[in-house]
Amino acid sequence: MLRRIYGWAAVAAALCLVAILVLVCIEISGRVFNGIRIAMGMDTVNATVPSLAEICGYLLAAATFLALADTMARGVHIRVSLVLEHLRGRARLACELLASLAALGAALSCAWGMGRLVLKSWHFGDVSAGLVPVPLALPQAVMFLGLGLLCVSLLDRTIAIACGRAAGVSGAAEPMGE
Repeated sequence: MLRRIYGWAAVAAALCLVAILVLVCIEISGRVFNGIRIAMGMDTVNATVPSLAEICGYLLAAATFLALADTMARGVHIRVSLVLEHLRGRARLACELLASLAALGAALSCAWGMGRLVLKSWHFGDVSAGLVPVPLALPQAVMFLGLGLLCVSLLDRTIAIACGRAAGVSGAAEPMGE
């Protein structure tokens, strides 16, 4: 069930990237259209996307944070395993567990801070400074959701490691310490 939730979050992340593509293409098309109108001696029209950079920034943040849990569950995060590849048995298990606990602690701290920021932004009614006043609690809430899913994924991984298994790239538990 967790893999399915992570997968849906990854699909939402991909849709955010597609939305960025569409918005940028609309903006470029509007500029080309105005360039043609200027070349023909015509007046320009307002063919821009208001607050494009700001909205694309929010979509990029959403895509980044929503993809975290799925990439962790699939084992495709960048990992520095220089030390781990030289360890076997209990030493490897201990290092894996320590690294997983540290990552979980960092993710929980980030999620806690983002949750507090969402509540403050909601309470004060903070909006963006661009032409389109976006309530800041909305993109922050999506980031909080992504961090929350990452915390669940890291907790799942930590439990698997503590039980003597490590989540492989395929998602299947693999015995450790061979």
